[in-house]
Amino acid sequence: MTAALQLRRPRVGRWRDLAIVVGFVLLVSIPLLRWVPTQEMARWQAARAVEMYLNGETSAAIEKLEQAVSLLPGDFNLQLRLVDWLLKRDEPQKAHEILEVALQRIEPLAQSTLSGGSLWLHAQSLKAGVQWMRSDHPGALATIKQLQDQVRGSSETALLGQLNEITYFRALTGLELEEGRAGVAQLLDTKIWTLDSTRNYSAKLRSAGIIAAALLEYRLAKTTHTTAVLDREIELHQAVYDALLQDLQVRIYLPMTRSGLPIEVTARDAAEQRRKQLSAAAAELAALLTVRAYGRELQGSRELADADRQRVTQLGFQSA
Repeated sequence: MTAALQLRRPRVGRWRDLAIVVGFVLLVSIPLLRWVPTQEMARWQAARAVEMYLNGETSAAIEKLEQAVSLLPGDFNLQLRLVDWLLKRDEPQKAHEILEVALQRIEPLAQSTLSGGSLWLHAQSLKAGVQWMRSDHPGALATIKQLQDQVRGSSETALLGQLNEITYFRALTGLELEEGRAGVAQLLDTKIWTLDSTRNYSAKLRSAGIIAAALLEYRLAKTTHTTAVLDREIELHQAVYDALLQDLQVRIYLPMTRSGLPIEVTARDAAEQRRKQLSAAAAELAALLTVRAYGRELQGSRELADADRQRVTQLGFQSA
């Protein structure tokens, strides 16, 4: 009996060792099994939030994105997107609280990685928006100027984009107007812009730059530089709008395809794409007309200003 018991003891020991090993594996794997679904769930929540946001379900989209952020507190891209959406919904205080925490963690990354630097620039741009909406106009202008210092040495387009923002902030706040004179000249004299029916980034940035320059000159009670440039820009945008409108009508009535898809499907998709381009072109044209109407009002040309405002209304926008 004793010998038999002695023979079984090693077997009990082996089971005990196996149990210890299995227990250790479970302790390690269970958190991993929980972590993977959490990460995937957060990505799903974020994707669903974007879909809802694009469909105009802003409140539900923000709530869904907040859930994703809580699941992935280390994903700064999600946090910055949430801040952006909150600003657009006019919730600067909530955006400020989230951004302040994110900035404390992003700033060290900006010194060590390229992606961290990009995140920091994006966060600073949002910070300027938060400051502006919280009526800290000098702080917003200082942040934008700091951003301009950071992008020195970048592409000319990036530099002019920052100059455009600084000029616009100065025009809206009335701060540093005299310092903005050089910026006006630079925005109006640049030759790198292009303008065509594809509504590329340079075209949009050029329009924004001209608007910023015009507003700043109006603040200074001067219209010497901007009047002719603004008139020419409006003519260009009107031509683009007319071309897009004509092309949309052609695509609706004379659809053609080489893709093998049914003609009606191709025509519908092409028409929808053109409608989006037409809507964007109309918005830019309306913005330019609104600014010119303001300038004409200052110059005493009331009838011309009213004509511009009427055109804005015809484009489907409310005239200021």
